[in-house]
Amino acid sequence: MLTKFDKDIEASSIGNNKFLGEIATGWSTGRGPNGGYIAACLMSAMNKTIDDPTRLIRSLTTHYLSPPSLGEYEITLETEKSGRSATFITALMRQRERVVAKAFGAFAINLPGPFFQDVQLGEPPRPNQIAPSRVNEGRLVEMHERYISKVVPDKESFPSGRLAKSSGWLRLSENRKTDSLLLAAYSDAWLPSIFTKLDGDFAVPTLDLTIHFRSDCDPLDLDEDAFCFVKFKSQLANGGFIEEDGEIYDPGGRLLAQSRQLALLAPM
Repeated sequence: MLTKFDKDIEASSIGNNKFLGEIATGWSTGRGPNGGYIAACLMSAMNKTIDDPTRLIRSLTTHYLSPPSLGEYEITLETEKSGRSATFITALMRQRERVVAKAFGAFAINLPGPFFQDVQLGEPPRPNQIAPSRVNEGRLVEMHERYISKVVPDKESFPSGRLAKSSGWLRLSENRKTDSLLLAAYSDAWLPSIFTKLDGDFAVPTLDLTIHFRSDCDPLDLDEDAFCFVKFKSQLANGGFIEEDGEIYDPGGRLLAQSRQLALLAPM
């Protein structure tokens, strides 16, 4: 049975590499739908054109041209290249003939090679040791009702060190297997890490978001109620823009995805 998340990102084929979907309620951040949700919508349409289950999504870059609104959208796909080991797809999301988002996805088979993982999860408290919390303390937004979040205090972050860092456990508020679509949503579901450093109210709309998917299977071999551990940090705000880097781990410490986005930093 499809979850609400799956229904909210679903788009139906209307032929000629075009799909129709609908921006659902519940994903607003105050200035439009969340960027991770939009990325998942685009990737869901891309998945329908990949007829080889061994070609997993490896990279997705989404540019957000203007905030979509609630209601119908059309996605147009174009396969830029498909070779023996990789397929590259462009997706355009339109509303009322206006392009609101554009994405480029790279899908590829697993290839032989060495393995190492130098980035580490560390030893944070486990999810059952932390009470649920709002990742956006004092900043109520509609989208965060879709998730269960458990913030892990960081001695280097707010309120002591005032670094733009935040981490914790994250999962959907409904049970669902963890896969690349959900990881795309997770990559922009946490509070902007810059909030630990700022005292005023700011909007942080995403300009572009790149996600690198680092697992060799999809969906992942995790329970439907599993939490993922997320780490986000920003290191430079300049000219009204802020970058943010993210890491998403499974409960055992396996790195599942890495992300980077550039966002506006606008006082509200």
